[in-house]
Amino acid sequence: MKLTTKLMLFAGAATIAGQTGAAVMVLGSSRAAECYQAAEHERTSSGNVQTCIAALENDNLNRAERTATFVNLGILHFYRGEYDTALGRMDEAIENDPREPEAVLNKA
Repeated sequence: MKLTTKLMLFAGAATIAGQTGAAVMVLGSSRAAECYQAAEHERTSSGNVQTCIAALENDNLNRAERTATFVNLGILHFYRGEYDTALGRMDEAIENDPREPEAVLNKA
C-alpha cells in the first residue's frame, strides 16, 4: 500500500475517532430514553447523569437498552470532561454487548 493511501486511511480513522457523541437511541418514555435524549442534545447536567444512573440501577432494561444507556451515559461524561469515567462506561457497554459499534467507536 502506498504511503499516501496509508496516511489518508489514518487521517480518516482519526477524524472518526475524534467525533464522540454517537448516542444510541432508546425509544419510549423511560429514564433510559431520557438519557438518550440528554446525550443526543448534549444536555450534561448532573440531573441528566443521575437519570442515566437511575435507569441502569433501578429500571428493568433489556440488554440493548442497558448497553445503549451505558453508551449514552459515557457520552455525557465525555462532554463533562470526565474522560476516565466516560471510558469506563464504554467498557461497561462493551462488556454488556461486545458487538455494540457505538461503544467501540466512542471509546476510540
